[in-house]
Amino acid sequence: MKHVVLTLILSSFITVIFLTIPKAVLSQAAPNYSLNPATSSNPSSLQLRINTGTNTVTSMEIAIDVTGTDILNADAITPILPSGMSAITDEVVNIPGGKQIQLIIMGGAGTGTINTNGSNVAIGTINFTAPVSGQTTFTLNSMSTMYAGTSGNVLASFFTESYTFAATPSNTPVPPTNTPVPPTNTPVPTNDGVIIINFRLQGITTSVPAQDITFTLKDSSTNVNLLPPIVVNGLAPSGAGIYSTSLTNLPRQTVKVCIKSQSHLQRCTVDSSPIAERARHVNLATNPNTNLDMVTHSSNQLIVGDLNNDNQINSWDSGRLGAAYNAFIAPVPTDCGQCDVNLDGQITIDDYALVLMNYTSIAVPGDDYE
Repeated sequence: MKHVVLTLILSSFITVIFLTIPKAVLSQAAPNYSLNPATSSNPSSLQLRINTGTNTVTSMEIAIDVTGTDILNADAITPILPSGMSAITDEVVNIPGGKQIQLIIMGGAGTGTINTNGSNVAIGTINFTAPVSGQTTFTLNSMSTMYAGTSGNVLASFFTESYTFAATPSNTPVPPTNTPVPPTNTPVPTNDGVIIINFRLQGITTSVPAQDITFTLKDSSTNVNLLPPIVVNGLAPSGAGIYSTSLTNLPRQTVKVCIKSQSHLQRCTVDSSPIAERARHVNLATNPNTNLDMVTHSSNQLIVGDLNNDNQINSWDSGRLGAAYNAFIAPVPTDCGQCDVNLDGQITIDDYALVLMNYTSIAVPGDDYE
């Protein structure tokens, strides 16, 4: 079994993540480090390292989700480029709940490769500024994908690390206060709301075989689930490709409605949007029986391309579909029914084109991606 080591260094603390061929996920607890903060003019950094073992790597694709207090510098990622390789992307983009550092390094034809021969080699530095006072916590959730040689071997793994910076505590005692808490009368919600939903899945325009669809109802203010996810089994579209169903026994309040299928990104209603046609949250307090139209405007359709149900489109999805699309008309793999994204019973260029059309970034998240 081959291994690749990805190392992050923060001051004197070292975290080592082992990457395994074929793709595997390493689950571990996220350590918390309490350090004295630097001043606002004294930036700190994390160094990103790789260890390819004996593999010759031609390209690297790294995404690092950063959540918590935003303390990233404007130049948050600084590539350290091996000879003959160049940075295609080194930027910070906004994602739901935080930001994402994106780094793509590729080599030139026949010359741009790296083989660390078992040593740890730095390929980038993540820069941030620690707080002057108080305490702040940020979390890095990282995905690393590397392509070895021309064989197309994929090396990938995930890890999550949380770092906490705490100011030096003061010795000024704060006396406790006894604040009386008045009793509250919590009203018992009435669960008799009904939503009749009509929606479309991108790429499906005719009657096709049924599939399971998951609906999640959330509080429109707190984004907390109001009910366990509702799975409607065997839901089939009309001859025009329109899916319809009714959700009943819902709480009488304003709710966010999210829809997820087996090969499409999640789509949710919104409170507001620069796109005027996006469907808004449903107010069941004033309209206990509501029709939710997510058909009329294409901005509400579910976007196709999520083949492993992680609510994002990335290199794994395009690579899996590419492996299934091995003939002009290929059969649907027994272990990847979701690769047939338009449910026509075969894998063709139609499926492949639909997914690639939406794969426009290192990772394309669905609504409420976590």
